[in-house]
Order: sequence, then structure tokens, then C-alpha cells
Amino acid sequence: MAIQFYLTNAGKAAVLDAENMGLSIALSHIGVGTAKYNPQTASSNTALVAELERYPLNGGSVEPVSRTLRFISNIEPTVTADCFEIGLFTSSGILFAIASTTGNTPLMRLVADIVCIGTFGMKVEDINVENLVIQLDPHAPVSVALMNQHLAHSNPHPQYPLSTQLANVIWHVGSWHGTDSTQYDPAIALKPLFGYDTSWMLLPHIPYGVEDVNQPVGAITGISTGSAIKAFTTRIWKRLRDGTSAPAYSLTADKAVVDEGGKVTFKLVTSGLDAGTPVDWSITGIQEDDISPSALSGQFIVDATGKASYSIDVVEDNKTEGTEFLKFALTYIPNKQVSVLIVDTSKYPEGVLTYYEGIHEIEILPNQTVQFHLHGAMGGGAGSIWSGSSTSANGMDGGEVSCTIDTSILTAGGGKAGTGGEWGNGSSFHNGQPGKGGLPVVVDAASLFENIEETAGINAITYDRGTTQKGADALPSILGQMPGGGNGAWGIGDESWSYGGAAGSGARVRAIFTNTDSQRVTAKIAVGKFGEGWKSWGNAGTDGGIGFAIVETYNDNIDEVAPPVPVLTMKNIAPITDPAPEDKVTVSGTILTNGIAMPYEVKVKVGAAEITAVIGTEQNSDNSYNWSAVINVGGLTQNTLVKAQGNAKHLIYPDLISEFSNAVQKTLAVTITPEPEPEPDPETGTE
Repeated sequence: MAIQFYLTNAGKAAVLDAENMGLSIALSHIGVGTAKYNPQTASSNTALVAELERYPLNGGSVEPVSRTLRFISNIEPTVTADCFEIGLFTSSGILFAIASTTGNTPLMRLVADIVCIGTFGMKVEDINVENLVIQLDPHAPVSVALMNQHLAHSNPHPQYPLSTQLANVIWHVGSWHGTDSTQYDPAIALKPLFGYDTSWMLLPHIPYGVEDVNQPVGAITGISTGSAIKAFTTRIWKRLRDGTSAPAYSLTADKAVVDEGGKVTFKLVTSGLDAGTPVDWSITGIQEDDISPSALSGQFIVDATGKASYSIDVVEDNKTEGTEFLKFALTYIPNKQVSVLIVDTSKYPEGVLTYYEGIHEIEILPNQTVQFHLHGAMGGGAGSIWSGSSTSANGMDGGEVSCTIDTSILTAGGGKAGTGGEWGNGSSFHNGQPGKGGLPVVVDAASLFENIEETAGINAITYDRGTTQKGADALPSILGQMPGGGNGAWGIGDESWSYGGAAGSGARVRAIFTNTDSQRVTAKIAVGKFGEGWKSWGNAGTDGGIGFAIVETYNDNIDEVAPPVPVLTMKNIAPITDPAPEDKVTVSGTILTNGIAMPYEVKVKVGAAEITAVIGTEQNSDNSYNWSAVINVGGLTQNTLVKAQGNAKHLIYPDLISEFSNAVQKTLAVTITPEPEPEPDPETGTE
């Protein structure tokens, strides 16, 4: 039976004390006894319960990489007995570790005067193994000591390649045991060979020179077929130092939606990669002539911070293609992808504005009528994973889309995500369940909206396990058919069992609003995020479609005439005395328009001269705007009339300008000090 040793509290304390003093702990003996007990609950023991004898160690080693302690003893019993407990002791007599059993099968059977060699192993996790040494018995027979050293050596036969060296060049050829599973993990597959978990990384690119089957390294033999497979279809694993974490990758896009003619940037953030490392990417879902640059594959080159980015322009080709999903993915790193919806602007109806993920505010003019079309985001498809994780492979629910005016709220609920499938090797498993459609909600006690139409999203359904678990279709929109709920993952289990559930689609709410107020009204639109599909590990689900809000504007109720003439005021002007040629004076006032107009210009006249005033951009509490002008008063010798006139520009029809208002005027009082009369000459009596 396997003998498992457990570290005692006394052993752990001895190692810590030695480490603090810069010393080592020497392990020198094993002891055997007859007591039965659970060693996991006996860590406080400082001695064997019923010790019989002790035997010196005469071989062994400490393997720091695998943290394995191996020790060998030449056992020369003087008694015959069944032993149910074994202790490992330090040279100072401290009980370092114990092994024991509660069963009736002994760990070791001793027969008096019958010598045997016992070889033991112990996995050490919680202490620094570099402070441990094996103290050998100097009186051990030479032949025994040599054999023990041979057995303990990490490479006793240097003429043969080590299994660790062979495993360093294991290449995984796109399939494992004849499947296309991307879940192959050499740490799991090779654990029986090494006896512990090794560390590996999946190369994010194909190394230079490994490009076709004619290259020596490129000619790789298929696992199941025996035929050569081109290396650029190969996923290559690289051995890392044991205990090292594999590189991590985060891939994002700065937009979830982009119109034709727009730009989108993809950003990669990594950890554990050297500067200059290539990371291959690929684009699917569109054609080369849809983007610029036109490449559908390429490489990131990470910088010293582990980051890289790549931008593309979406070509405005004036073709009616409908909406398209661009998928940008890392080529060799599984489940690292983002999707961007490309909206075909050639299909936009006239007079329509579309709002995507985020918070938006729009102003509705007096007498203006708009129709809101709210479409909740789609849920994300679920994944399929092996059992044993505390995490469920569920997708994410789609976000809701709402419109708020005062206390009235329209809400189109997001589609619900599918739930994950889980495979337990056939002994236990379950399939994912489809998500439901989103629900519409209307709160309108003030009756601000009319012609309200509420439509629930479509529930996803379960398909045969041999086909795709397709997400529910999106409800129709005036932009055309948009992407629906995310697809569930293909089953990871035998015969495609344990598939992920598909996701439901978002709800839709339509309503009309007319601004009957004399002032502009603000509508707040909130668009939630699309539901992300499960991508962490196992088989991935796909992302759901986006949510959005459409605002149709009807201008029929807005007068297509010049805006009303504004009301202008002017403040009193402070009087001046003896103006110098360079003197200037500021004149100011306010200009008031209405809800469908904005101040356009104010002209100020001083005598024959005319200047244009500066109009402020901030409204006063009475909705007026300030204006001011600086006039030159040098040379004025008498009271002067200052006049101002203003006009306004229509908000909807900016080419329509109102007439100038009647002039407002103020008098600029000018005082000239008379020169004093000259005094008479005392000699002549004349001035």
C-alpha cells in the first residue's frame, strides 16, 4: 500500500527556526511503531505512540523543483512485528513527519534478523525544502550506499535522454487523440510521466522557419493519421520552469458598434511575455475590401509593458450589405476574441438617429414629435466545461435599454443568457438550458407617451445535440434584421453531450412623444451592454447581439419659417469726460429668443461706425444670453447715441435667419472740460 507522510507541527517549527538562523535540518532516522491512528489529525505528536525501533538513513535526496523528499533506510529489525506507524526523525531527535493507518493492513512487516532496504517519498509543500538535507549513516555497507546514491540520483543513466528533455519538445498538432479539441493541456496529459504538475505555455505564434512540411522542424507527424501536417496549423506548447505561471491575455475593442466610415481599435494587454513577442490575430465575418488595411490576419508585437494595439478603418462602400459581425480573435490562444457590429449606413432611413451602448441625452424642441424604438440587448450563449469547477459556464444576460422623460420610463429588457453544460466523464453530466426573451416595462403615469407598443423578446429553444444550439432571433427593427441571442457551446462530452444553452433575444418598446411645452424637453436614453458568451475555458458560447435605441424625428409640426424676432436690451452706459484718442468703452445687454431659435448676431452702431458684439454661450436664469461690445470713444466731443440690433437663427433650419429687432439705444454722455481763459498782461493790460 502507498505510504503517505505528513509534516508535524514540531517538524515545521524546526525548519522555520533553522531558516531564521541560517542553518539546515538534517534528517537522519526512521522509527517504526505499532499504534493505529489517523496521521492527518496527529500533527501535534512529538513522538510515535508505540515506538519499537529506529533505523538510520543511508540514502536519499531533496528535489527542489518537484518539492519531493526521498529517503532510504537499511532496515535491520531485531523483533518480529506488524508496524502501523512510521516516523521520520531529525538528527536532534525531533519527529519531523509521520505516516500511520487506522486499518488492519500494516504499513510494514518486520521479521527479526531479516534485512531489507526501504525507500520512501514525501511531498513537501509548506516549508523551504532548500534547508533540508539527508544525513547518511557512515556505517552503512558500501554496496548499499552506492546503490542508494544511484537510485537517488536525478539522472543515473546520462547515456539516455531524460523524459523531461523529451517532453520539452512535445508539439501538439491541432488535435489530441484524433479530435479537434483545443482543451489539450500537457500539464495534465504528462502528469503520469512526471509524477507532478509541470508548467507549459501555448505559443501565441508559429516560430520563424516552421512554415511548411519540407522544413525539418515543420514536418510533423499526425497523431492519428501518421501523415505530415503543415506546421502553420500547429498549436505549439513550450515547457516552462516548474511552478511558473503561463502568460495571460486580455483582448478588447474600443467600440462594440461602428458605422461604415468609422474606425475601431483593438487592444491587447498581456503578462508574462517578453518585449517583441509576436501574437497572431485573425479577422472573420467580413471581406478584405470591407476594411483598411485590408489584411484579415496579422500580428501584434507586444512592447516592454506587454501591450499592443491595431486599428482598422471600416470602408464606406455604398453597398447595401446589411449589418455584419466582425470577429477579431487571437489565432492560437483559445477563447480570446471580441466582436464588433458593422452597421450598413446605406440602410439608415432618413431622419433617424441611432444610439448604442452608454448614456445619451437628446433635446426635443417645442412642438416636435419623435418616435422611440428601444431594442434590449441579446443574451450571451453558455459554455460547456468539465466538472470539478465551482464556476458555472453560464453566459451573461443582455442589458436593458430605457428612455426616461421626467417620471415616465420606457424599458426594453435584455435577453437572458443560456446556462452552462457540465461533463463528468459520463458518470454525471448535465446539458445547458436555453435563456428566455427580455420583457418590456412601461411606467407612464403622466401619459407622456402615445401609441405604445410592447413586444417581449423571443425565448431560445433546445436543439438536437448534434446541431448548433442557436440563439433566438432578434425582433425586427427599422434598421433591418440585427444579430440575435448568442449560440450555446458544442457539448464537450462524449457524443456532444453537455452542450451549452442558447440565449434569448431582447424585448422591444415603441412609443411616440410630442413636446407640447414652450421649452425644450430632455430625454435620457440608457443602452446596456450585449450579453457576453462564456469564453473562460472549455467550449465557448458566442456573444449576443447589441442593444440600441432609434429616434425618429417628425418635423411636420414645426413651423418652417424664420424664427421670431428676438428681444434685445442694453444697459446704461457710464458717462465719460475728456476722452483721449485711445479710450474705449464697453457696452452690453441681453438677447432673448425662444425654444426653436438661438441668438445669431448683435450689431452695435456708434455714430457712423458699426461693430459686431460677442454673444455669450451660457443661458441666464430667464433663458436670455449676454452680449457685449467694445467701442472706441476717442475723438467724441459731445453726447452720442449708441444703438444695438439683434437677430436669431432657427435650430432646425439654420439657413432661416430672423429680421433684426428694433434698435435699442442709450446715450453716451460726453463731457468736455473747457480750457481756462488767459489772464491779462499786467504791463499792457491785454490778454
